[in-house]
Amino acid sequence: MILLWAFVLIWIVLAILVVVIMRKLGHSKKVVLASRTSVVRAEALAEAAEQSADRITGVAETALEQTGKALNVAQEINKVSGQMDELLGYVTTDAAKLDNGKHKKNLRVVGDEEGAA
Repeated sequence: MILLWAFVLIWIVLAILVVVIMRKLGHSKKVVLASRTSVVRAEALAEAAEQSADRITGVAETALEQTGKALNVAQEINKVSGQMDELLGYVTTDAAKLDNGKHKKNLRVVGDEEGAA
């Protein structure tokens, strides 16, 4: 009878071990599945980040190009502004200061009746 109880006890211990092992395997499958899911998510996030970086790089290049064009326009405006200042200075200069100018004979000062020939 003791042999029968020993045999039953061994089967109960084996059954418990099988149940414990199956649960551990089930948990490890869940862990493997979760880790695979995490890897897939990480790859998707990395790909999205790379695409965003490419877009941002393109936008930055476009902005840099447009800034260069805007600086060229600003330089041209500054050049024209300087030329206009020189022209206004020339036009508003008193006739007495333009003794040797090539346009002296055609110069007419506003309000000066003698210069209007």
